[in-house]
Amino acid sequence: MPAIKDKVTLEKMLQRMYWIEAEMEQLGTWEARIEMMDENVAALETLSHDSDRHGDIMKKWLVKSEISVP
Repeated sequence: MPAIKDKVTLEKMLQRMYWIEAEMEQLGTWEARIEMMDENVAALETLSHDSDRHGDIMKKWLVKSEISVP
């Protein structure tokens, strides 16, 4: 991956990554839960927890970089 030299591009990319972790992963987890009809709930809970943790990490870096959290 080439280095990002433009701060605006970096900001948008980090905000997008946060949004994906915060919103899209949760939608995927719910969709999987519906399709599996509660089979292997433990794996789905782990996926959901990991997604939340990744979202928190992204949020930390956005705040640290003084980039607005979407």
